[in-house]
Amino acid sequence: MKLYVLPICLGLLASCGGRDKSSESQIANVTIKELNAPESYNKVRLAASLEGDSSKAIDFVKEAEGNSNLEGDLELTAAIPVGRYQLELEYFRKEANSDVQRLIYSSGACSAQVRSAQNDNFFDLKAGSQDVEITVCDSDETPLATVVVEPSYYTGKGIIFSEVFDRGLGKFSNQTTPAESKIKWGKTDSRGTNFGRVWSKDAGDSVAWLLSDPIDLSEIDEPKLSFDYGVRFGADEVPEGTLSLKVSYNYDADNPQNATWHEIPLGTLPEKPSGATSYSDLASVTDADLSSFSGAADKSKVRLAFVFTQTEGFGWRVANISIKDPAAAESAD
Repeated sequence: MKLYVLPICLGLLASCGGRDKSSESQIANVTIKELNAPESYNKVRLAASLEGDSSKAIDFVKEAEGNSNLEGDLELTAAIPVGRYQLELEYFRKEANSDVQRLIYSSGACSAQVRSAQNDNFFDLKAGSQDVEITVCDSDETPLATVVVEPSYYTGKGIIFSEVFDRGLGKFSNQTTPAESKIKWGKTDSRGTNFGRVWSKDAGDSVAWLLSDPIDLSEIDEPKLSFDYGVRFGADEVPEGTLSLKVSYNYDADNPQNATWHEIPLGTLPEKPSGATSYSDLASVTDADLSSFSGAADKSKVRLAFVFTQTEGFGWRVANISIKDPAAAESAD
């Protein structure tokens, strides 16, 4: 059987500068290259279990909508500390008109001899550059492919703020105007990704703000913001003003509508999905510039706000939020 080499790039990014990186959860971004295998697949799971602490198990999961197949490179994100892990890679197939998922390829299907050659799939994920090889086999224990994991690590100064919503809203909080409104941001998860989410069944006049803790950008020349988001659709088009991303330098934890806000363009919004699915595919805002807002008197208490203006049937969810200092990230490579 032909051997395919699949590079997986695993970037361990420190979530906050100045903290003890041995205990701090890091953001792990994983790219899995397309698997050229005899049978198509529609779900991939990369499990990472910290040696000696099963409670630190992390699942990176990517699943196709409905009965469609996964094609091309896959992007996954989770929070994970640096350490020694047992890694397992699994590919699943869900047949048409069935909810049953069949495991078709995995590292766990490999023989004891193959696994012992890789120290039973235990690898050190740590600072620096390294190659980690994982063998994937079919149900007959036949080796199908060698997967190469290439971790890279950035210092805490590279990522100066991050939130992956693995513990509620984390570094964000909900504030709604009027205060008695039931339209609120909360934490949810879907297909292995955690989100901050808000939506409304009905029309109304409420505005829900997902507000960050204060972020100190005073020593950063060109801070860059990145995040993923999906749109929940009511009608075919998103009404103007329903979704917005804003930055303030003078919010004082009172009414957010009393602060001065600068809007960051979201770009082209995702299209409404077909069928019964409510949410669009995830879109990404990458390296949005936070340095060019005029009139900024104090950059030591910057606030981000993901804002939802109540609109019937609509909503949005956000994930994998990070602000980086490009200069520090480059110096750490």
